[in-house]
Amino acid sequence: MNANDNVRQSSYIFFLYFGIFGILVPFTGLYLKGLGFNEGMVGVVLGACISGRIFGPFLFGKLYHKLPLNHLANILGISLLLFSALLFFSDSIRVVFLSLFFINFFWMALLPNIETMVLMPLSGNMKKYGYIRMVGSFGFIVVSLSLGFILTDIDVNYFTLALFVMSFLLCLSLWITKDQYHSNFKTKSFDKSSIKELLSRKWIIFFAIFTLFEVTHAPYYSYFPIYLANLGHSGTTIGLLIVFSVLVEILAFRLMGKWVDLFNPYLLLSICTFLTVIRWLMLDFYQDSLTIITLSQVLHAASFAVPHLIGQKLMCEESTESSLASRQTIYTVMTLGVGASLGALLAGFFWKIDGSGMSSFALVGCSSAVLACLMSFFYYYMRAPKLVET
Repeated sequence: MNANDNVRQSSYIFFLYFGIFGILVPFTGLYLKGLGFNEGMVGVVLGACISGRIFGPFLFGKLYHKLPLNHLANILGISLLLFSALLFFSDSIRVVFLSLFFINFFWMALLPNIETMVLMPLSGNMKKYGYIRMVGSFGFIVVSLSLGFILTDIDVNYFTLALFVMSFLLCLSLWITKDQYHSNFKTKSFDKSSIKELLSRKWIIFFAIFTLFEVTHAPYYSYFPIYLANLGHSGTTIGLLIVFSVLVEILAFRLMGKWVDLFNPYLLLSICTFLTVIRWLMLDFYQDSLTIITLSQVLHAASFAVPHLIGQKLMCEESTESSLASRQTIYTVMTLGVGASLGALLAGFFWKIDGSGMSSFALVGCSSAVLACLMSFFYYYMRAPKLVET
C-alpha cells in the first residue's frame, strides 16, 4: 500500500472512531435521562463509563500482547459492535449499565491500537498524521452536530441506532484495511524492557505533562456551556463558540503538523502550556467580553491540537512497534482515563456558579497548566543537550 492509500484508509478509521466520540461523550447523559434515569443513576453510569475507559486500554495491552495489532483491532471493533447492539434490548438498568460500560471499555481500548497502526507506517511524519487527525476531528463535529439536532428535536432513542451504525462502519473499515498493515505487527505492550523504559525519568515526566493537559481541560469540557449560560449568553452563541473551537482544532491539525516536524517539539510544548494558562485566565477574568471569550477559543489550537501532535511525535522517537504500542496505551490511560476523571472531580469541587471568586477555569485549569508548563520547561532543558549532540 502506498503512502497516499495509507493516509486515506487511516482517515476513514479516524473519522468513524471520533464520530463515535461525538456520540458517547456529549450525549450519553441525555440518552440516560431520556430512558427515565434519575440524576443519581446517570452519575453512576457515567462514572462506570469513565472507569471502562481507564481499564480497557491497560487490560488489552497486557492480555493480548501476543496478537498482531491489526487482529486485535478487529477483535475490539467486533466487541464494540456487539455491545452496541445489546443496547437495543435495554429494558433494564443492568443491561444499560453493562452495555455502556463495555462499549466504553472496548472503544477506548481501540485507540492506542489504531494510533500505533497509523503512526508506524508514517515514520513520525506529523504533517500526514495531522491531516489524519484533522479528519477525526471533522468526524466528531459532523456526528455530534447532526445527532444533537436529532436527539433534542426528534427522539433521544436514536442514540442507540447512531452508535450501532457508526460501530458497524468502523468494524467494516478495520476489516477492509486489516491486510494493509504488517502481519507481524504485535503489541508486546508490557514486557520487561518496555516497563523499564516507561519507568524512566523521561517518560514519567512526559506522561505527567500530558495528564495535566487533560486535567486542565476538565472545567472547559464539563462546565463551559453552563458558565456561558450563567453569563447570559444564548444557546445559539454557546453552540457557535464550541463549533468555532473545533474548527480551530481542525485547522491546527491540518496546518501545524509541519511546524511540529520543523521546530524543537520540547520548546513548542513549553509555549503551548504557557498559552493554555493565558486561555483560562482570559475566560475567568474577561467573562463580560464576548470578543475575549471568542479569542480564547482560538487558543484551543495551542492547548489541545498542537500538544497532541507533539505528544504523538515524541512517542514515535526511537520507537519500535512494541514500544510505541506500550507508550500509546499508557498515554491513553493517563490522559483520557486518569486525567479526565481527576480533572472532572476537581472542576466540580471548585466550581462556583454564583459568580463570586475564581472559577475552576482559574483554580483547576490554570494551576494544572502552570504545573505542566514548569515540567515542560524542565523536560526541554533535560533533553536539550541530547538534541545538541545529535
